[in-house]
Amino acid sequence: MTLNGITLEWKDPSDLPSMCCQCPFFFSGSTYVPGVPSPPSDMGICNLRNMNKKRWADCPQACLRLFKKVFNYPEDAALVVVLKDD
Repeated sequence: MTLNGITLEWKDPSDLPSMCCQCPFFFSGSTYVPGVPSPPSDMGICNLRNMNKKRWADCPQACLRLFKKVFNYPEDAALVVVLKDD
């Protein structure tokens, strides 16, 4: 399954992230540039929702609902999330 260009290999609902740092859409100072040493950071950016998040924050319910919908689509499907601007 591909969601916004990132391949998700979740086979079971227990594979879903419970914290933002486990999500493939979360980038922090230590994950953004692989191989370059950087101090660990508690803050990062959620690339899916375009907002700053704490690394150990619980995964928002909106994200969990979206991730659970992934299991209802065929294996070779590609989904694109469009955020509505108010």
